[in-house]
Parts: sequence; structure tokens; C-alpha cells
Amino acid sequence: MNTKKLKVAAACITVIGLLSACGSASGGAKDVGSSSKAGNTSSASTPKSLVDEKVDLVIYCEGGTSADNFNTTYGNALKTKFPNWTITYIPRSTNDSLDKMITSGSQIDIVLDSIGYFPDGVLKAALQSDMTELIKKYNVDMNRFEPSLIDGIKLFSKKGEIYGLPVANTGLVLYYNKDIFDKFGVTYPKDGMTWNEAIDLGKKLTRQENGTQYLGLAASQGHIMKLNPFSLPSVDPETNKSTINSPKYSSKWQAIYQTVYKATTEAPGYADFIKSNKDKVPFSDEFGKSKNVAMFGFLSGQYWTDMNWDEVSIPTFKDLPGIGAQSYPTYAAITSISKHREEAMQLLQYLVSDEFQMQLSKTGGMTSLKSEDIKKVIGQQSPYPGKNYAAAYYNKFAPISQKSKYDTTAESGYRKHITDYIYGTMDLNTLFRTAQEDADKALERAIAK
Repeated sequence: MNTKKLKVAAACITVIGLLSACGSASGGAKDVGSSSKAGNTSSASTPKSLVDEKVDLVIYCEGGTSADNFNTTYGNALKTKFPNWTITYIPRSTNDSLDKMITSGSQIDIVLDSIGYFPDGVLKAALQSDMTELIKKYNVDMNRFEPSLIDGIKLFSKKGEIYGLPVANTGLVLYYNKDIFDKFGVTYPKDGMTWNEAIDLGKKLTRQENGTQYLGLAASQGHIMKLNPFSLPSVDPETNKSTINSPKYSSKWQAIYQTVYKATTEAPGYADFIKSNKDKVPFSDEFGKSKNVAMFGFLSGQYWTDMNWDEVSIPTFKDLPGIGAQSYPTYAAITSISKHREEAMQLLQYLVSDEFQMQLSKTGGMTSLKSEDIKKVIGQQSPYPGKNYAAAYYNKFAPISQKSKYDTTAESGYRKHITDYIYGTMDLNTLFRTAQEDADKALERAIAK
């Protein structure tokens, strides 16, 4: 098994947009047993600190974030805090898949994953474990967290069990390339735009210049779908069927497809670009590398090198004023097979401390806490200063939708024919019927395994 033991020196910590997978955090802290507002613990009630003990812990990430990136965002800070501990980080890979590790009896103490990967990792492997008693024992104040993040983890249980703590957060924002706006003399986007306003702005920038096709507006299809502001589930929790064409949800799904997937691509030249791009809609490479996309809706916490960029709030739907999208938290879960639950809990207690969360915010990440003092310092120590990092907090979060360990299965069916819809070779009703059939068949196969 290819593992990397992260015994690393403390270094300058930077957040580099890892929340789409295993999350992002950084910073130094006091001893676990000190009063760090991880629950306002006192010396009389705090369990014995294990910070000076020799401890071996294994952290696994189904999202597959590399060891170097884990080290940058978590590993350095953990090594500084727990210098006597050996913390082994294992990202999902061909050699180190979760199934193989469980079958071989490998140690897994903590799973660290975004809410999108949590069902595919923890739940599918039945590694969930109720942490309620440990939370009480360590006096972790659950009222300190952004409420929707606690609601989100409770969605994974039937009786209110807590299978993980939110150690970081992210949301959707709209990045933009200032050079493209300057090139064509178009005013920059602003916080608080609706999708219709962003689409109209994008049309002004979708043009061909000296052989280069510029595209005004693009967005991550998968994240718009997962984090939709209407809080639509991908899988009906009562039937384990797709929701895209169901009477209860289809009208809101239609609004998303008509607005984000269709209207953004209707300017002349846009569909032709997609065809020339092997039927792939523009994504992060077209924005960050090719630099021919003016605005790109994606997860907060991203840094774009070699570009004159900034960010504003993700556009909103007129039906939901002030609601941007769902949040996309990262949870740390102590597994049911861990033999080091106390040690793992002390590590988590540190990750949710004010000290750690403050440093996370300063380096440009979104805190999992609701503290305004922590939120307002976002980006102050970022390697890319002067950006509008507060855009991530401009809108309210939509409630986190019901999650299923089969969400990814259903969503692959939902995205399958989007380009046909963009080209006009498939109308929306046909797309929804086809997507429903594809998703339901895939769900049946997945559930039967």
C-alpha cells in the first residue's frame, strides 16, 4: 500500500482551493486542553491531553487530494500542533482504494471529505460512527458552527447521529478575468447580480477576436447541480429514484437547465466552441489556462496564477433573492474501526478551534464557524491580496439538500445530454425523460450491488 507519513516542518500555509475534495485549513494553536473556544472547556472537565504522547493516526480522503496538498492545508499545521504524533495521510488511488484498505484490515482513524464525497466514502463503506458522546466529553459547542453545516451532517443519519464535524467550508462564487473585460471595455461584474444580469453581461464578451473565441460566462455544471439554491436532492430519499423528472422537483430543475446550462451558451459562437472542444463545456482549464472565459462560477478558495482575476458573489435566481447556493463543507469523521478515538477526537477538537479557523480564514478559506470575527479576516494573509474574498459570504446559504450515497450515480445521468440541449438537437422535455431513464437504470444497478 502506497502511504506517505507526513512528518513535515512547519511552513507558510496557503489555501489552494482543495475544498472540492478533502478540504482546506491551516494555522497554529494552543494546547488541545487550553481554552480555545473549541467548547470553552475548563481544566476540570477537559479529558487528558494526549498532545505529548506517541500517537499513530491514519487519515483517508475519498476525494483523492494529493499528499502535498494535504500537507499544505492540514499536514503542516497538524505537525506543528502534535509534534510527537505520526499522522499518515492516504488519498484514494488505484492501490489505496477504500474497499482494498478495509479488506486488508488497514488502519483508518479519520475520513476527511467534502459533503459531496462523504456518501461515496464513509457511508458506502459503512465506516460511520456516532460521535455524539465524544462531542459531549470534549465539550464541543455545536452552536459555534454555521447551522446549515450541522444540519448537513445530520442528513446522513436517521436519528440525529453526528458522523463528523465540519472543519472547513466553501461555497460558489463567480471568478472573472479582468483583462478580458478591459480588452473589450466592459464593466466588471459586481456582487448581488442575478443570473439574468450575469448572462447579459456574458453576451457582451462572447465574441471572436484575432482567431480566439472568447466566452462570456461559464459555470461548473456538477457543482451548480450539487449545490443548487433550490435544495433539490439528486435522489429521492423515499424511493431511491431520480428526481429530475418527478412532479415534485422537475419545474425547479428546469429553471436551472434553462438558465445556467442553456441561456449562458446562447450567444453566437458559444455552441460552436463546445463542438470544437470535443463536446465539452468550458471548465477551469478554459478559464485558468486558456484564458478565453471571462467569468466562471466555481467553488470559492481557488487561486488563479498568471491572471489578473477577482471574484464576486455567485449569481442568484429571481425566485430566490439573496440565496446564492448551498454550502459545500468538509467533514472529519472518526471511523467505526478506529482504535484511537480519543486521539482522533483531540485532533478534531483542534481543527474546529478558533485558532485554526482564524488562520484558515486569513489565508482565504471559509470557516465552518459562524463567528463574524473569523469571517471578516478572510484573505488577509492570502498570497493573492486585495481580492474580494468576502464575496463567498455575500449571499445566504440555501439549506443543504438531502444526500444519498448514490448521488454521483444519478447526476452522471443528468449531465449526459446537456450538450444536446445546448445544440438544440434535444428539447428539455426529452432531455428530462431520457435523463430519468438513464439515472433510474444506473441507480437500480448501483443499489443491487
